[in-house]
Amino acid sequence: MRKPTKSPLFAAGALALGLPVLAIVSRHETLGPLQDENGAPVAIASGSDILVAGLGLGNVTLPQNMTLEVPSGVTVKQVFAYWSGEDKSEAAFTDYDTISLGGKSVTGLRVGGSDYFFNFEGMNYTATYRADVTSLGLVGPGTNEIAVNGVDFHFNLGIGLVAIIQDGSKKSAIGLRDGNDNAYALFPAPRQAVVPQRFDFTAADQARTASLHYLVASVGQGRPNVIEVTIDGVATPVRLIDPLGSTSGSHMDAFSHDVSVPAGATWLEMRVISEDAHVPTTGNKPASLTWMAAGMSLPEVSFEGCTPCKWKHNTRCWPINPCTTVGRAFGLTCGTPAWDTRLCHRSLWEALCGGRACSRLQAASNELMIQATAALLNAASDKINYPLTVREVQLLTLRALNLDPRNSGTPAAILAVAARFEAMNSLGCPVCCQPREHCGSWHKPSCHRECGPKKDCDSRDRCDSRDRCDSRDRCDSRDRCDSRDRRDSRDRCDSHRSCR
Repeated sequence: MRKPTKSPLFAAGALALGLPVLAIVSRHETLGPLQDENGAPVAIASGSDILVAGLGLGNVTLPQNMTLEVPSGVTVKQVFAYWSGEDKSEAAFTDYDTISLGGKSVTGLRVGGSDYFFNFEGMNYTATYRADVTSLGLVGPGTNEIAVNGVDFHFNLGIGLVAIIQDGSKKSAIGLRDGNDNAYALFPAPRQAVVPQRFDFTAADQARTASLHYLVASVGQGRPNVIEVTIDGVATPVRLIDPLGSTSGSHMDAFSHDVSVPAGATWLEMRVISEDAHVPTTGNKPASLTWMAAGMSLPEVSFEGCTPCKWKHNTRCWPINPCTTVGRAFGLTCGTPAWDTRLCHRSLWEALCGGRACSRLQAASNELMIQATAALLNAASDKINYPLTVREVQLLTLRALNLDPRNSGTPAAILAVAARFEAMNSLGCPVCCQPREHCGSWHKPSCHRECGPKKDCDSRDRCDSRDRCDSRDRCDSRDRCDSRDRRDSRDRCDSHRSCR
């Protein structure tokens, strides 16, 4: 049941009273970001992925059931319903249309059209409607069978659902477009081709897989068509031949596929094409199509980092032998004048535990090496997506310790780098308690005196905010510098200085 558009008489009366006239905003022969009846953006829920489903309504008797499969364990964040049809006049499509979904009344906004498409037994126009049906509770984990009724265009094309879901803590860039865009290869512009839809996103330093989703009406079986995706940094577009063809029932396609997005890419562009791309051609007429909606989900790059405490408790998972010296691990020849020789000869395990400091500079250096060691382990691990490479961690550490003329080597400068490492080491630890058989063999370093490790994996070693270093994680009084820890006379605390 369609609700009429505001009449000219209403508009004239509103103007006479000095009231604003709200004109329904509807797109013509294109899609675009979701908007309400006044042209304001529609809020899109965050999520990890998009699901689509469709039901062809051409030449069928209602009610009919539409099925949407939702994986178990996910949360349904937002659900939009779209439906489309053909009618004999532009005015036949009013601003709002009411149908029934799952036995519940649903009123949709005309988001695209009405647009003239073709002449067959008179003029034929198309339009697309959208309704946010999240609050109706029609969709949840599992198999959702939703009864569709009340669609009453001159010729019903199809109906579809677009659901945004959240799977655990996964994060994705989510993009949606809707409207009404008709295309048939043998018609003149603008009815010959659709307008490509572009999705912009933040670049990543690694390749990702984007999921693309389409609601397309009017494509009959055996009518040639192409989906084409152009990706930033990829010379040859991705082309799918004949993916559409009433796959969701008569005159309706709800279709999804994946594409690879290379590192550094910041956009992709998708379109559906009325084209016979077969060689030789099929001889069939190219598809006539009405593009209703498009969506993209692209995993966001989520950097990770484990704290010094986490590495201390999980030494079996170290990617570097804990007995490796700091000098060797950070690419330094020990004995460099600007380097604290005591630090250079320490094992990574000892560096992670800190130590006695007899000056502000030594205290800052110890703090840096605690965080730098954790940073080095994070960067070297193939299980952690750390923001820095091993070489970048090494260079930042050496510069902070005045082994590079671009840094002064002062306590303040050293602590600034330590704070930077600490922030990255606190991004979240995915490797907490790896199964022991998957970890290294160095779970009990024999090269250390300081910081005797607790059991590798116990209930205290979970990855959450409770995993702060507490008093049990400190190096106790037995781990202070004593005479056995002095490497040479330059490392002794003299009587004129107190340790800080």
